[in-house]
Amino acid sequence: MGDKRRFVPVRGTEAKIAASVMGFNDGYLYFATDSGRIYLDYTDETGNQIARAMVGGASNGAGNSGIYYANKTLTADEKLESSIIFPIDLIEGMDYPQRDDLIINISEGSFYRVTEASPLTSSVTATRLTISGGGGGGSTLAEDINLKIESYDTANLINGQSANVYFTATSAKNAKGESIDPDVTITYVLAYTEDGTNYTTYKTDRFKANSGELTAFNFGQYARLSSMSKLTLIAT
Repeated sequence: MGDKRRFVPVRGTEAKIAASVMGFNDGYLYFATDSGRIYLDYTDETGNQIARAMVGGASNGAGNSGIYYANKTLTADEKLESSIIFPIDLIEGMDYPQRDDLIINISEGSFYRVTEASPLTSSVTATRLTISGGGGGGSTLAEDINLKIESYDTANLINGQSANVYFTATSAKNAKGESIDPDVTITYVLAYTEDGTNYTTYKTDRFKANSGELTAFNFGQYARLSSMSKLTLIAT
């Protein structure tokens, strides 16, 4: 009970955050931007490493974890409202959440806090949450985090040779156009291949980059000796 975990959020498509790409990272919480699902890497009580355990959703056998998935397309009027009614048949597993549980609406990628679950009307009422931390009452993001990598052609490097990859990471902005954070967390993943097709991750770590500034990452110093290496950068 005294174990306090520090979760590290990572965002990307299902393909980019796959275990085959990023490997196992204890305490990483992955947000899949294309499917809306959330995954967690953790070590269980017996020491087994569990990679990409899906968080929430009664239909996946996880039981009532407090997180549910819905797939409701909002009307133009509903997009202006903070409180939304979800028919139970649009919630995965068709199980009723409890008050204060979390609903992730996959169709729009928004989070909702349950205020009422009514089996009588076969519906769940929930309030949209602002999770950016950049302001009060009902504000939403006008721009998401952006990562622009300068084009870098495949090159042959002498072992240990310096080779910089340049990128610009820009933090999310609220509806007023204000940056949410002064910096962006960059997670880098290095993998190598011997057959040119199957890659194995050998190093991953993270660092801070100033929002909006051109940043250099020395890929060469981490490239695996005498092999083909691949670098993946993820901004969160």
